[in-house]
Amino acid sequence: MYANTATLEDRVHKTIDQLITYDLNNFRKEYSNIQICDAQDIIVNDKVIAKIKYLSGKSYGNFEAIAYIDAVKTGVMIIMSSRTKEGFETSLNAFENLVKSYIFIADKVVIEKGQ
Repeated sequence: MYANTATLEDRVHKTIDQLITYDLNNFRKEYSNIQICDAQDIIVNDKVIAKIKYLSGKSYGNFEAIAYIDAVKTGVMIIMSSRTKEGFETSLNAFENLVKSYIFIADKVVIEKGQ
């Protein structure tokens, strides 16, 4: 499992839904027989919902779950990847727990001079 981010201030994707569409379209272009399906959203807290997608397919070679989280100016993606379907299914609970542990801290970090 790992995390990645993308700006939501890009000309192509300014919302989390646009980022999801952009990201999944890139997967479709790269892997001709990739299977992408919606999974149940994960409620992180009362204000944050992670949109979940599952990806798999022979040309892709992995079984993945991607959680997309709207973090104001940034799209946060938490990814779980497995080489086997069994490993994927076994790890789904740990993936859900990781996604639920997400905390938004700030959209602007200021470091004062001298500290």
